[in-house]
Amino acid sequence: MKHSKVTQKLNQKVIAAVDAVEAQLFAAVGADSIEDKTKGFLGIVYDVNFSNFPASLDVRCYFEDDTALANMKEQESLFQKKLHQQLFKRAIILKDARNNLHFYVQEPDAMDDLEGQ
Repeated sequence: MKHSKVTQKLNQKVIAAVDAVEAQLFAAVGADSIEDKTKGFLGIVYDVNFSNFPASLDVRCYFEDDTALANMKEQESLFQKKLHQQLFKRAIILKDARNNLHFYVQEPDAMDDLEGQ
């Protein structure tokens, strides 16, 4: 399905905000770059339904294992705020970022999405 110009612009804004949060997460775990997956953080995947945007935005941050997740779980709310700030900079307002960003341990299906980016 081809997206309208409006949804394409919104998607570019979402990509920029998610990329910024992803870079901040890599830095928070002590990775040298976004290619450095040795510190336990693997990356971010997002889904969005533009007919119910921004409420439908679902940002999932994947970690290698339970230990890596446990080390960062207490910072989940901080990164929810960072996502909110990044989107706000791009004129997208979330009602409650706690509903839009979550931390998870890797799943084989999700990792296919990460590798496909």
